[in-house]
Amino acid sequence: MTTKHNFFFQFIFTATDSSSLDSKILLILEISQVCCSVLVWFFFISKQAPLVWKKAEDRILEYDTDDNDVNDSHNDMSNRHEKKQNISLNKKFIHMIRNFTIYMTYLLFDPLILYYLFYTSFAILGMFNPVFIAILLLDVFFRFY
Repeated sequence: MTTKHNFFFQFIFTATDSSSLDSKILLILEISQVCCSVLVWFFFISKQAPLVWKKAEDRILEYDTDDNDVNDSHNDMSNRHEKKQNISLNKKFIHMIRNFTIYMTYLLFDPLILYYLFYTSFAILGMFNPVFIAILLLDVFFRFY
């Protein structure tokens, strides 16, 4: 004996049953949940991003000093200034891509930034399926852990 489950996503603006007022209230609460979670995410990003940015800058400086130490061991001080001014456009582009990659790695893989991003995503998905609203209750465990 097999059972068939129909799982689907839908966005309900109007209800056709007798509980239309309940559905409208639920929709208003879901929209307010999404707005609040987006605000929390933006406030957290505005607080956390400069700290993560500083970590990324420290890592970039560490890479640059490692590169300079290797290059300086073979050259004297007078040639270093001339060499820095003669850096090719290709090398500048490579450094720019490397720095951008480091910044994005630090911003996108910070655990708390990922947590709030997923929280906001589940709040948005909760408007389509109530299972995602239940996942938002895991925030209680995170807060009191």
